[in-house]
Amino acid sequence: MVEGQAPVTTLLATTNGSDRVTPRLSRRSLAIPLRDTQVSASTQTEPKHANCRQVIAKTEKKFGETPPSSKLPREIWKWLQNMSLRKNIKNVIRDFSNGYAFAEILGHYYPEVVSIEQYRDGDSFPSKQANWHQLELSFKKIFGKKQSRSEMLKQMTEMTIHEKPGAPQQLIFYLYEILTAKKVNWMPGEYPENYTDDKYQALLPFHARHTASTAIKTNLKITEEKTCPNINSEREKTERILDRHRNWKSGEKKSQPIRFEKRPTLCELAERVVPPPSQDRQKANTK
Repeated sequence: MVEGQAPVTTLLATTNGSDRVTPRLSRRSLAIPLRDTQVSASTQTEPKHANCRQVIAKTEKKFGETPPSSKLPREIWKWLQNMSLRKNIKNVIRDFSNGYAFAEILGHYYPEVVSIEQYRDGDSFPSKQANWHQLELSFKKIFGKKQSRSEMLKQMTEMTIHEKPGAPQQLIFYLYEILTAKKVNWMPGEYPENYTDDKYQALLPFHARHTASTAIKTNLKITEEKTCPNINSEREKTERILDRHRNWKSGEKKSQPIRFEKRPTLCELAERVVPPPSQDRQKANTK
């Protein structure tokens, strides 16, 4: 073999019971050093091909590429794990929306009031409504009529059904502080209090933020239309979302005029001079 040349694949003769000879590739002949363009994932880790060029894919993760996480503090997770819930919690916003996990929490502390057999672990909207109707009755028995009718509790339960961001976390904190008489350590503003994704949109780059249609789609759930099928109320919610979206866009254009190629109008470029007071006005002022 000539130096510097790759070894040629050798053929071994085998017989298959007849006089006919069939070629067979030897294992040794397959160990050919790969060129720079012939790199595969299966041969990169073998020591005999250590002199070959390795291709390592490095895809940088863009900031704000992933959706907002539905995380909870560590003490809340320990509290939930100690109760050994049947519900497997993976996504807090989705898994707490049907009320089954809340029923298990209340049944752990008040088994004489809440029976888990009356609840269904389903994702359909009728099953959610049935579960939360039973939870409202349990709230009245446990916390009393005055506390169960508070506007804050009603708003949290309603937004939890519609899977709004921040609503189930705040309801979990509310129950944790009442049932355990402990204070949750969490930073103010960590969870959205207006139950929108404005905080997540602020982390995204300008090109990845909502348009007007996607803002309505993400902030107005179809379950809200089922609970209150009123055209006027839906129109008010849509207009509120659009107004907030316009304010966002106007603020972006003011902060980044070069990106949006915002040019001043002729009215803004024109020099404004205060007209001198006329003689009639001076006479009127003197009188």
